[in-house]
Amino acid sequence: MSDLHLADSFFGIQEGIDDAILADDEAGREYLRGAFLSHGSMRDPESGKYQLEIVSVYLDHAQGLASLMQRFLLDAKVIERKKGSVTYLQRAEDIMDFLIVIGAMGAMADFEAVKILRETRNDLNRANNAETANIARTVTASMKTINNIVKIMETIGLENLPVDLQEVAHLRINHPDYSIQQLADNLSNPLTKSGVNHRLRKINKIADDL
Repeated sequence: MSDLHLADSFFGIQEGIDDAILADDEAGREYLRGAFLSHGSMRDPESGKYQLEIVSVYLDHAQGLASLMQRFLLDAKVIERKKGSVTYLQRAEDIMDFLIVIGAMGAMADFEAVKILRETRNDLNRANNAETANIARTVTASMKTINNIVKIMETIGLENLPVDLQEVAHLRINHPDYSIQQLADNLSNPLTKSGVNHRLRKINKIADDL
């Protein structure tokens, strides 16, 4: 135990970490490796909540581990619990760096692969949700205009609208799924999205005034 810096030569338990280890990078790496193997754990990165922790009986030891990790530029923190103290890392980048520090390159690669896959899935889900929301907004706006065009058809008739509004009205009612850009691109004389919106607003106002 004395050789491992866990006790002095008279077997007085070392509650903290020996200064000789704190001052030696290679000894520090080995100490962290042993501490993690004996009392460490890591949350499954698939959960999306990253955490690596090492449990210590003594607060001095937990703080020593934090100092040792900070020596390797890791954002280590300490929390006290009923049955001891915990030194922990919560950022994915710190956890991967810690695994590199202790030489667990295979585990680091596995962790990074899960992290990248999960982040990619999240990005795709956000993109899909945004696209779904855009489609819903387009459909809602389209149905409002279509209902107004039907109202005009049943009252004054589309033929009584200006020619430029007639074309937009026919295109809208025949292609309810078209976006504003698609409507703009399919006019006989293509317009900008702003131009199409301007004509649709005129149609809606005419219907509202009926």
